[in-house]
Amino acid sequence: METGRTNVAATTVSADEIPGAARVFLRAHHRKDIILTPLRRADRPGHPLSYGAFDADGRLMQEFMLRRLGGAWPLGDFATPSRTIEPTHVYGGVLSGHFGHFLVESLARAWWMRMRPRVPVVWHATDGAVSPWQAEILAMLGIGGAGSFVLEQPTLFRHLVLPDPGFMIESFLAQDQAEALAAYPFRVPLRGKRVWLSRSGLSPNLGIVAGEAEVERELAARGWSIVAPERLTVLAQLETLADAEVVAGFEGSAFHILLLAQQPRAAIRIVARSTGLLNPSYGLIAAAKGLAQTSLRVALEPMRGAGRVASYKLHAPQDVIDFVDAP
Repeated sequence: METGRTNVAATTVSADEIPGAARVFLRAHHRKDIILTPLRRADRPGHPLSYGAFDADGRLMQEFMLRRLGGAWPLGDFATPSRTIEPTHVYGGVLSGHFGHFLVESLARAWWMRMRPRVPVVWHATDGAVSPWQAEILAMLGIGGAGSFVLEQPTLFRHLVLPDPGFMIESFLAQDQAEALAAYPFRVPLRGKRVWLSRSGLSPNLGIVAGEAEVERELAARGWSIVAPERLTVLAQLETLADAEVVAGFEGSAFHILLLAQQPRAAIRIVARSTGLLNPSYGLIAAAKGLAQTSLRVALEPMRGAGRVASYKLHAPQDVIDFVDAP
């Protein structure tokens, strides 16, 4: 059901105006005799998944919880381990099937794992296994080598390393974490190469903007490349952006791939995909990586859904075109 139009004047915000995170001191914690239980579907509003982490006496280990926006992912019930792992492993976290959450949360301990690539990783996984695109990124980073696995049964680990997360959504991005993820060298931008990261081909239940097609038609006529990231491999996405002069689009996970960029030099122009301001995580990434990033807030009319999967109607496509195609 459509609601009334939201009257918002088009306003731009520079990444320089968004507070960045201070240097965060990260540590790795060594734990003995830790029992992990598999990730399971949970009938809890807002928390569809749960998993368990316990000490040898069955006490809940709160430090293994996935923390987000001041809250935490609830841990599951204790289960007697059916397997014991003697060699040292590192706990990687939860492999999310969502591209953006994978880059910022699943890889939040990359700062430690890249320094010690021979230590096998144990993961929880929302989809039960490592997907091809996740494997592509892990291989690029040199994470998850021999002996690494996704937990499928209650397991006792004699020695489990738990690094602090280097990224927490909307809270901080540690510089060590940002540097660890920067694995793909970007190049000197090609003059005039401008890339629009399209959402128009996504399923409506993933959040679309009615009116984006009009923006894309005009930008294409002006020489822009219109790219649908979901149709490309991770490597192909990075290669497409590596020498771009301008990268623009509606707010979305596709921009988080810049975490993998080494020395990105493109101008980044993001149009907020809500009636509010841009999610603070984009500012954290821009500050940590030194991105020349600006954002635009335009009038959007809510159409359906809520949160990151909400869909909107764009009333002034020309505002978007003028913003992203500015000199």
